[in-house]
Amino acid sequence: MATRRGLTIALACGWLASWAGMAGLAAGGGDDGPEEPVARGAWLYQWKCLGCHGDYGRDRFGREYDGGKELAEAIEGGGCKVSWARRHGGPMGAREIDALVAYVNKWEEGGGPPLLPPLPPPPSEAVEDPARPAKVARERAEAPQAGVGEATLSAELRQLVESNQVAHGGWLYTRNCYRCHLTYGQGRMGKGLTADSVQRVISEGKTTTQMRPFSQMLGGELKNSEIKAITTYVTTWEKAGEDLAIAAQLMTPPALDENDFKPLRLTRFKPIGGDTSFGGKLYRLRCAGCHGSDGEGYLGPALRVAKSTLRPDLLSKAIVKNGVAGTLMKGWASSSGGKFSPKEIDDVVAFVVEWQQSPQP
Repeated sequence: MATRRGLTIALACGWLASWAGMAGLAAGGGDDGPEEPVARGAWLYQWKCLGCHGDYGRDRFGREYDGGKELAEAIEGGGCKVSWARRHGGPMGAREIDALVAYVNKWEEGGGPPLLPPLPPPPSEAVEDPARPAKVARERAEAPQAGVGEATLSAELRQLVESNQVAHGGWLYTRNCYRCHLTYGQGRMGKGLTADSVQRVISEGKTTTQMRPFSQMLGGELKNSEIKAITTYVTTWEKAGEDLAIAAQLMTPPALDENDFKPLRLTRFKPIGGDTSFGGKLYRLRCAGCHGSDGEGYLGPALRVAKSTLRPDLLSKAIVKNGVAGTLMKGWASSSGGKFSPKEIDDVVAFVVEWQQSPQP
């Protein structure tokens, strides 16, 4: 009995010491942050993730992954614009990534924010974090000025925006997309596209067009959660096939300056400069089964034909990288689950473009 009591007291003291140490770190604001995994993950999320994803409750990206292993792989470099793992050149070790996963899983298990001690502020060097693209700090003045901010909405409309993903997306669409696309029913630019394709175009833009990236990771002004909301609005509109019942005040287009409609100068892109010899080997290994060993076409279309476009290399790269919705052509980029690295995509494109420049008679 005495031994059991002594063990109980020792365990209790050890738990209290551990909690006191974590709270001390939290209060002291040390650069290493809290030791307890969930608290440490919350601290890292505020430092590393908040700028793009916003409060976790708005984005909840953890629901997209089947278990902690998949989520860890996504954070490391498979599902984010930044590769966070040190082995991929990022700033985080396995301990930090495990802590982020622990925080996300704890949030999802409880269906809300976990109870946490006071968290220390991020290290002073956080503002110089090399993983954050410099363009994230672009002045809002460079972005389309499309109406009022969320802070000026009435309490009722703010609650609607915060609680309804479709209404939030419609409001963001009207503020950010109306300038070029007008009301969604007039443009229908998401017609026939998957949700992933719509989200990718909004995030990354579209080369050779005036559609620039809107993701904060690429210099735009929208967080991931906001891009997902617009995507939800677009795909919901397409499912319904008609205008959605959203408060008129949220969908009222802003007053536009005529200067907003002046053509934008298109970005100039260098020609794709891949290794055609290695590209040919990759083609025979991965592509010939669908497009034919000599590009003559089989399950997929013929490739050894001239393309009536100003930049066949950019068109081919977009197709190889992202695939074609509604067809057997999947995206081959490793960043979205494909087999090709960025260099290998350039190599295959260079090989195919060389074919296109000397098409079969």
